[in-house]
Amino acid sequence: MYVKAFLSLLFFFSFSYSLEVCYKGYYIFFPIIVDCINYEPKKVEAYAYSTPFGSLFKKVKYEGNSKYTYENSILVSKQFYFIQQEGKHKYIHHYVFKENTILYEKRHYKLKNDKYIFKDKKQKTFKTKEIFFDPFTSSVYLYKAIKSKKSGYIPIFYDGRFYKVPYKVEKKEKINIDGKIYKTQKVYLNPEFKSKGLLKPTGNWYLWIDENLNIPVKMQVKFTIGSFRLVLKSLKLEEEDESK
Repeated sequence: MYVKAFLSLLFFFSFSYSLEVCYKGYYIFFPIIVDCINYEPKKVEAYAYSTPFGSLFKKVKYEGNSKYTYENSILVSKQFYFIQQEGKHKYIHHYVFKENTILYEKRHYKLKNDKYIFKDKKQKTFKTKEIFFDPFTSSVYLYKAIKSKKSGYIPIFYDGRFYKVPYKVEKKEKINIDGKIYKTQKVYLNPEFKSKGLLKPTGNWYLWIDENLNIPVKMQVKFTIGSFRLVLKSLKLEEEDESK
């Protein structure tokens, strides 16, 4: 009851514009990955791929999207589609969110003779009395939540599991990226996912979220394979045409 009341007050927020933002990820000083996210009203799209240097270790590619809506002013996930390619393996996630129910499907393919061969599929229906978000929509939740609540948790469903990832706003901080000053809130996260893959979140994360754009301009993240620094490299903002 408390969660629904809190969300009802909180989520009059939505991206009323199209915003594409790209980051470059570094391991020490070496650029290893490019990550781009496109925020649209009620939709988030994302893709990431390893740089030529990063591909020397293992070639990775991720792409997908999520759709969300507001029901009685409460943010809810509707659908999540995500393709995860790592070396010879490819996984396709597809989740459909309904009232108190999440339909989960995950397909596994393996590269053989330059073709991805189907290996297996997992399907399950999950019941929940609480609101959980897909990984992409959870970012929309966080960016607004920190405006009014400086600590709490992010309820996330991913790879057949439910998580409550704690967050805390540590301080306000001005940071310089390529000569431009951003006024940010430094946010601490502690994701501990039990999924498979090279980029399985773990340990302490830090996001520097711009107070005007409501997105991170810098991230310090940790996965099972190591810690990485992601820095904003490009940003494209387009106002939505309200006549459509």
